Amino acid sequence: MTLAEDAHTRESALAILARPAADERPTIDPIGMVAMIAEERSDPISAARATMTTGWVWRKHPPVPLEVPIDWDGLSARDRTWSNLLSEWQPLAHPIVAYQRTGAKRFIAWALELALDWARQHPTAAERSPSTWNAPAVGIRAFRLAYLIDVGAREQLLDLESLIALVECLRLHFVVLAQDERFRGHSNHGIYQCLGQLAAARRLSELPEAADAAKQGADRLERLIAAHFEADGVHREHSPGYDLMVLQSLAGARASGLLSSPEGLARLAAAEDVLAWFIAPVGGVPPVGDSERLPPPGLDDTYFRSETARFALSEGRDGHAPSSTFRAFDAGGYVVARDRWAAGEDFRRSSYLLQSCGFHSRVHKHADDLSFVWYARGTDLLTDAGKFGYTGPRPPADPKLSELGFFYGDPRRIYVESTRAHNCVEVDGTSYSRRDPPYGSALVAAERDVASGVVFTECKLTVHRAVRLTRYLLHLPGSWIVVVDHAAGEQNSAHDLVQRFHLGPDLELVEFGSSIARFSIPLCEEQLIATQLTDAAPLEPCRGQTEPELLGWNARHPGELLPNWTIAWRRGGVRAGVFAVLFALAPEGAALDASGRLNATGRRGQVKWRVGKVSHQLRWNLVEQRQFSYRAG
Repeated sequence: MTLAEDAHTRESALAILARPAADERPTIDPIGMVAMIAEERSDPISAARATMTTGWVWRKHPPVPLEVPIDWDGLSARDRTWSNLLSEWQPLAHPIVAYQRTGAKRFIAWALELALDWARQHPTAAERSPSTWNAPAVGIRAFRLAYLIDVGAREQLLDLESLIALVECLRLHFVVLAQDERFRGHSNHGIYQCLGQLAAARRLSELPEAADAAKQGADRLERLIAAHFEADGVHREHSPGYDLMVLQSLAGARASGLLSSPEGLARLAAAEDVLAWFIAPVGGVPPVGDSERLPPPGLDDTYFRSETARFALSEGRDGHAPSSTFRAFDAGGYVVARDRWAAGEDFRRSSYLLQSCGFHSRVHKHADDLSFVWYARGTDLLTDAGKFGYTGPRPPADPKLSELGFFYGDPRRIYVESTRAHNCVEVDGTSYSRRDPPYGSALVAAERDVASGVVFTECKLTVHRAVRLTRYLLHLPGSWIVVVDHAAGEQNSAHDLVQRFHLGPDLELVEFGSSIARFSIPLCEEQLIATQLTDAAPLEPCRGQTEPELLGWNARHPGELLPNWTIAWRRGGVRAGVFAVLFALAPEGAALDASGRLNATGRRGQVKWRVGKVSHQLRWNLVEQRQFSYRAG
């Protein structure tokens, strides 16, 4: 596809040059600000100077030299995210912001040189690399390109020939964005296509495609906001990190007037209130699905209007806390329980549990059904593997992995997506399939006992199309968790069942016996004790294993794995089996004496344990009606 220079392109360029000085378009649209500076927290002016002189640096990758002509399609090809960011013109981000802050034309002149280099290398929409014309790159690049055209013309930094080249390039972007076959409405990529259309069309209304682009973008955005968020406000992409990213962009679109429909604004307001529940005490969002355990970037209050979202994002310094410490999202498939909402250091040391039990699509979905994370005492106690990154060949070389829903061939990426990397029951050594039809929410029940504060959840699903899994989770925030798992296959079938848990990378194993494991908690005179309450056979604790396959690793930081302890219990060659494990916080050196009795399905049981001088007794009976009791003393 190509868009040759025609009379419309020249006329549009001349119209842009002829704008009266008083015709001031909006300054940089907030959606662009989010996309530009969310990745780094450094001073944008210093970052812009460094990018212009020594090259673009993203995370721990080597610097990308930015002397034209630039190899736009090959420089960052080995890492999908890195390559996508280059195609989105992320290196231009800080120079644009630096120009906004200082008015210094040299920042825009440098960015215009790179934009012209890209435009001249890409006269058509040919797929020269997987990242060149992918959905989010086209949307974000279109916005940045429109901004540069606008500012470059106002600052008289573009001659007519260069302006025509950039206008022609933007018109090509409008053509690509308009094509239904290139629209990715099933994921957040479609949202960035819509926002790019809207922002670019508003800034350069002189272009013949602008009116249609604005209408199409607004119509698409309305549909996507309704489709991407459940009625309970949960984002449907299985990853709190992507929820935060999308909400930042939509809130920016609202602030700039790009999102103005009553329905869209109402849905955004509900989703903002939900966001507070997906901010963990330590490190920003919990590393569920393709979320990265990174602190959220500093946000201006104009982004989020929700008082509760601002409270969680600011660690209690702004806004106000939600009125409850427990919430279940029946449609989205999440349960969150905290012991308190606090501020500052107390916020970081509070207890937070999030259970994930939803399957809405393959988008950013790991094979982690019914898994959970638990934070307390300022650290991860039980954790998820995290994102790692989008690396390796697509699809994986092993076709069985593709059949299960794996996208990438890097063994480290395969590991963090796999069932064995999450706090789950693994069946027959195989990950749960993400090619099966999505079931929505597996959450059957979730409640909190007002008198004792104990939280209870019940979840059910079928894996491998034949094995029914049920998980009962009982939890006293800040104190203990009991996890009961029951798996049952078809008649005359036999399965290998492994109940596995992953400890935070900061915890150290100090003791392991046939049914008990003790872990020290950093900077805390407490320990986390785990004990199996059934006769399931213990497996040897593992940390940083590489052979015969990866196990005991955590992607706390993007692109690298940290070793972490994993513990597990097994039942082999059974049609059905039950597991029950107790995790309890206890003083350093305290002994734990625990016992449990369960029926064959785990629907009825009791656990007694004693730590020091304190005795605990927990009972539940779910056979006829939901009953449970807890007392300590």
